[in-house]
Amino acid sequence: MRQDNHGGMVELITIYEISKILSSSFDLHKTLHNVLNLLSSHLQMKRSMVSLVEEADDALQVVAAAGLSPEEIRRGRFLIGEGVTGR
Repeated sequence: MRQDNHGGMVELITIYEISKILSSSFDLHKTLHNVLNLLSSHLQMKRSMVSLVEEADDALQVVAAAGLSPEEIRRGRFLIGEGVTGR
């Protein structure tokens, strides 16, 4: 889809497509996964993830990812303050 960025047209189309995804579902995990997949295809992102805080144990857990293996997603748990993601 991204051929030439005529004045930010690709980014504008991407934002519009994201708004459609956000308004189409109440399922947070599905929505985040769809947004990351869209960003991957429109902006050629190779890897991305969204982590949310699990309040029970103050850890970050990957809840959506694109370009990561199932094993990488399973290992996607970080304590607050641990590594780049936990800071």
